[in-house]
Amino acid sequence: MTLVFAWVRNSSDVREMVVASDSRLSGGGARWDCCPKILSLPRSDAVLAFAGITDIAYPAMLQVQRAIEASPAVASRRYDITQLADIVENVLNQMLDIRVVDRVLLESAYLEKAATMFILGGWSWRYQQFQIWKYAFSKKERRYVRLKRDSHREGQASVQVQIGGDVTGEALREFNLLRAKSGLTMNDALDMEPFEVLRDMIRSGKYPTVGGAPQVVKVYRHMNADFFGVIWRNEPNGEAVATYGGRPLLEYEKQLFPLIDADSPSDHARAKALARAQQVRRRGVVPPQTSHEESSG
Repeated sequence: MTLVFAWVRNSSDVREMVVASDSRLSGGGARWDCCPKILSLPRSDAVLAFAGITDIAYPAMLQVQRAIEASPAVASRRYDITQLADIVENVLNQMLDIRVVDRVLLESAYLEKAATMFILGGWSWRYQQFQIWKYAFSKKERRYVRLKRDSHREGQASVQVQIGGDVTGEALREFNLLRAKSGLTMNDALDMEPFEVLRDMIRSGKYPTVGGAPQVVKVYRHMNADFFGVIWRNEPNGEAVATYGGRPLLEYEKQLFPLIDADSPSDHARAKALARAQQVRRRGVVPPQTSHEESSG
């Protein structure tokens, strides 16, 4: 299981789509807190995430990647993301239709499908807006169907958000509480509030299926996506660790990607400075004084 948010961020002159999830896979008496749950696709304008049973989700997501690679028109983005959404739905259902389950385990397999969901999000050049769909198993239709949250037109505030996972209800409650405490109404645009909810739910330790460092991807209107590293602390005053895709970086790895600080998710300059200082300390070198221009850039 997992917890994943996808939302349209509107802050000052910034308008982008953000997808964030935890990094825990669990089962068989084990927990694995460094597992990627958001996958890039062979086109730069969209990403695919999952929540649920890994045995179902990973093979299906990888076949979605292969299906896009197999079609130059889809891979080159000549097909809009709204057309890609149909392909994703078809491949997901095909994969699960082909899956052969022992008769005595049919009920268990049905429950696994119901517990597994996918989120596709990206930029539509046709409609000039971000699109986010959740693919959930329909008990009535006995197949995966997609649910969509419409975003407002360009220049208007958007509260488009999708949540996936076994603690979706709890996450939605925490999200609404945070907005209420911040004095925000349902018509006010989102900044990084969903990420803050994810962060706090991971740190709380109340949810056994949610854990590990958050992983974050942003999709932009210029039809490109960036995977972000996250400066993570297991508690607010704990040791800061640079992570990427939920995995702590090895000592020799450089941060050659954009970063956010989990405790100041809108302040990229702070994350960059923290990561640089941490990397230099790992090498046993005292970092030089940072100029005002560097620290504020």
